[in-house]
Amino acid sequence: MPKNRAWQDKLTPEWEFIVQEKQELELIRQSKILCHIIANKQDREDAFSPDQIRRRLDIPESIPIYPCIATDKTIVQRIVLELFKAMPPSDDVQTVIDFLSTPEVLGVDFDTVGKDD
Repeated sequence: MPKNRAWQDKLTPEWEFIVQEKQELELIRQSKILCHIIANKQDREDAFSPDQIRRRLDIPESIPIYPCIATDKTIVQRIVLELFKAMPPSDDVQTVIDFLSTPEVLGVDFDTVGKDD
């Protein structure tokens, strides 16, 4: 006999997304893969904060949530740096971390690198 799913008809798109994401996060938890969450669109007034995302999706503190504005390249570069720091250590990973950590690179607009003025 099919389960009563009348409650699903009353879900707003926002809550449908949350239900779907909770199911996907549960699969990630069960698989024990490394997970980091990037909360984009933080410049919008209606954006969920990382804390709201953590509470609504029941994300454990062990999973980092990075606030992000994808059009802000400095923020994106810093998140990429944090993601590399979270990777298992290797010489290649350390080379990238060292490169991304230099003051000359942080804040560089890579779209303009190598272009003539």
